[in-house]
Amino acid sequence: MDRFTSWTAACALACAAVSPALAGFTPGGVTFAVNSSAGSASAVFSGSPVSANSWTWSGSWSANGASVTWNAIPVTWNGTSMSLGGNFVVKNSTASTQSFVIDIALPGTFDGGTEWLVGGSAAASMVNLSPFAGGLTSSGPLWSASFDGSTLGTLFSNASASVDPFFTGSLASQSFGSPIPGQPYTGGIASAARVRLSFSLTAGMEATITSAFAAQVVPAPGALSMLALAAAAGGRRRRR
Repeated sequence: MDRFTSWTAACALACAAVSPALAGFTPGGVTFAVNSSAGSASAVFSGSPVSANSWTWSGSWSANGASVTWNAIPVTWNGTSMSLGGNFVVKNSTASTQSFVIDIALPGTFDGGTEWLVGGSAAASMVNLSPFAGGLTSSGPLWSASFDGSTLGTLFSNASASVDPFFTGSLASQSFGSPIPGQPYTGGIASAARVRLSFSLTAGMEATITSAFAAQVVPAPGALSMLALAAAAGGRRRRR
C-alpha cells in the first residue's frame, strides 16, 4: 500500500470516529409540558426550520389565571452537538401561590457509552404586580437538565427571591459545565434530552426565566491520534 493510500485509509477511519453516525434526534418535535396547581397541559411542537440543523418554536398555555409563554425557543442538532434554550414568561394572576413544573424534551436516541461534554445556564427576573410582598421559591433545583432522567446538572437549589409590592427582583445567572459545554458525561440516550423548570410564584408575580442547555459528543478514543498519523503520512508524501 503506498503512502497516499495509507493516508486516505487512516483519514477515513479517523473522520468516522470524530463524526459518528448518530441515531435520530428529532429537534422538530419538541415536547412542552406544564404541570401547575392551576392546571396542566402537554403538546408536541413541530417547530419552524431556521437552517438545516436549527429550528425555533413558540407558544403559550393558560388556565385559571396562570399562564406560561415561550418565545422563539432555539433548538439545534448537527450530528455531534445539540442545544436547547430560550425564554419563558410565567404569570400568576390568581389570588394564591401557584406551583409550576415546565418540562421541555428533545426526543431522540443515542448509543450507550457515548462520551459527551455538557453544560447549561439559567437566570430569572421578576416583577411583583400585587400590593403585597411576594416572590419566587423552589423546593430543590429551579433548573435541571437530564438525559433519560439521568441528571446532568442543576441550578438554583432551593431558590428564594423576595420582591416588594410593585418592584422587580432577579436571580443572577448560574451555570455548570463552564465553559459550556465542559462537564464530562458518559452514557446513551434512549428517549430524550430534557430541561425542567420547577418553582412557585406568589399571587400577582410574573417571572421571566432564561434557560440554555448544550451537549457535544467527544471524539471516540484514538480518533485524534489517527488524525495525527494521517496528517503526518500526508506530510511525508508531500515532501517526497
